[in-house]
Amino acid sequence: MSRIPYPDLASLSPAKHARATNPNRPPLNVWRMAMHATEGIWRAFVDLGLATVHSSDLTDRQRELVIVRVATLERSDYELFHHLSLARANGISEAELEGLRTGDFSGFADKERALLDFTDGVFAGNPGDAVLAAMRTHFSDALTFEVTMMIGHYMMTARVIAVGGCETEDTPTVKWSKPS
Repeated sequence: MSRIPYPDLASLSPAKHARATNPNRPPLNVWRMAMHATEGIWRAFVDLGLATVHSSDLTDRQRELVIVRVATLERSDYELFHHLSLARANGISEAELEGLRTGDFSGFADKERALLDFTDGVFAGNPGDAVLAAMRTHFSDALTFEVTMMIGHYMMTARVIAVGGCETEDTPTVKWSKPS
């Protein structure tokens, strides 16, 4: 059971109500819990989450490396429930998942290791100069800031989950579909 009840459908704005009751795309529990926020904050939260999946210039594999590492650092079982299946679907091996769990990135290529070291640095508050330089060796400044915002979004998502006590859905997400 959640720590905070999900919002009552009757109390939702028309946009939130439509999203909460769409039989073709039922919302994830974290999105339902976030419906407690004001309209503008909720919409921005959802839009940023969708952008990390549908508008990112990272590869799907790179995106899932970042998200699984953040979920691991956050100890977010909810996020891991969904993103471990997505990571596997995007070619991340069990040995690599173990490296994400333990923080041993030695099994990754230089580019992915730079991405993961950067993820850890941003999560800790500020990547050091050497970590930032390594990131910029492999990724553009645009991608560096995209990754920074992605990390921040998934850290925020973990906090929405923790405060609300979102339960995991019955089945994990295995593929993202484009919004209609």
